[in-house]
Amino acid sequence: MKILKKYGWLLIILLALIAAIILRIILPWNTIFTPNGVIFTGVDAYYYAHLADLISNNNMQIPTFDSYFDFPNGLDYTALPSSFNAYGIFIAILAWVFSLGHPTKQIVDIVSAIHPAILGILALIPIFFITKKLTKNNWVASGAMLLGAVMPGEYMGRASLGSADTHCLEIFLFSFVVMFTVLALNGEKRRVLWIILSGLIGIAYLLIWQGAVIFTVLLAIFAIMWLMWTRYKGQTDYENTCVIASILSIILIGYLAVSYKHISNNLLTLVAPLVGVVAFLIYTGLTQKARNWVYFIPLLVLGAIGIGLVVSFPFVSPSFYPYSLANVIQQALNLVLWHVSSTTAEELPILITLGTVTPNIPWAYFSFTWYIAFAGIGILAYQWRKTDINISFLLVWTILMIVPTLAMRRFAYYSAINIIIVTAWTLWVIVKFILRKD
Repeated sequence: MKILKKYGWLLIILLALIAAIILRIILPWNTIFTPNGVIFTGVDAYYYAHLADLISNNNMQIPTFDSYFDFPNGLDYTALPSSFNAYGIFIAILAWVFSLGHPTKQIVDIVSAIHPAILGILALIPIFFITKKLTKNNWVASGAMLLGAVMPGEYMGRASLGSADTHCLEIFLFSFVVMFTVLALNGEKRRVLWIILSGLIGIAYLLIWQGAVIFTVLLAIFAIMWLMWTRYKGQTDYENTCVIASILSIILIGYLAVSYKHISNNLLTLVAPLVGVVAFLIYTGLTQKARNWVYFIPLLVLGAIGIGLVVSFPFVSPSFYPYSLANVIQQALNLVLWHVSSTTAEELPILITLGTVTPNIPWAYFSFTWYIAFAGIGILAYQWRKTDINISFLLVWTILMIVPTLAMRRFAYYSAINIIIVTAWTLWVIVKFILRKD
């Protein structure tokens, strides 16, 4: 009994892994692997499997011509932004390793079909460690992992057998980059290692999907808010400010260094302000002279953003600069504005079905956790006053994921991570409160 009480949470982890394997691999197996070959679950999956096959048969080089893409003109993949090819390269490398250097079309298809489910299962690991840092409780963390294993909707559908699209790798990379960021913010002995790993995974995340800049925006916003709040409470946290600035620096410098040939004007214009914010955060953290700046920090940040834009000007064609900046602002607004008239299902607001407001989609995607998570956000906001960096980070992170999810269903596979963790944390807080009352 003592052993079960002490190590029973390991059984929950085992149950979570078994459930994830059954739901993501075993149940859809006969639907994906058929006598007629591999049947993928989406159109994009066929595109990436085809690209991976081309790379595998081109000495692992990105092809310069593909007549099937735009017949008869063809397409030069090397002229595309890195995010268009990165996932295809990832699949090709997996196929090359799995086949010991001799990938065939069949092997590429098999690898393309299987790896999304494996990535989805591995993405449960960060849920465990993030929740454990938040609650200091293995039972709650393992419960969150089990919840993630059975979470329906976009979170499972995007990372299951046959769903070979960038989204499965996005979920994997996003989960791990957040986990290492949380570890770095908690003053671990291996803090430098966590910062480096967070930065490197952040670079890979940006290479896979340019929209991953949302993570860098999350870090910048949280760093500014955390600096202001801790200064207001009289215990300015310069150390973690520098930690976030270091992670941002690695991501931005590494990404620009790797993809400078193909970076778009739009993304560069969005990255430039972040460079200004990073410079400001580093200066503030190193000089530690922000003693009376708490009410002026927003103005200083705006100034840093302005400097970043001015510095970036020589690198952006002047004729495209106004359009680029306006386009970035428009893309940012698209994340929060509700496109009720959209004919694409994944771009519709999550609360809108056939033009009417209904909870059907949230229930299908998240079940009861959707409602518990919103209660949890309120509790998190109340506990912000405790100046706990884990609670504060989870609150800012969750709000920044929920807002675009309300506007577009496609972001549900991101916010699901937050909803899982917030639900587990909320239930834990409620149980603690009840037991304390008794």
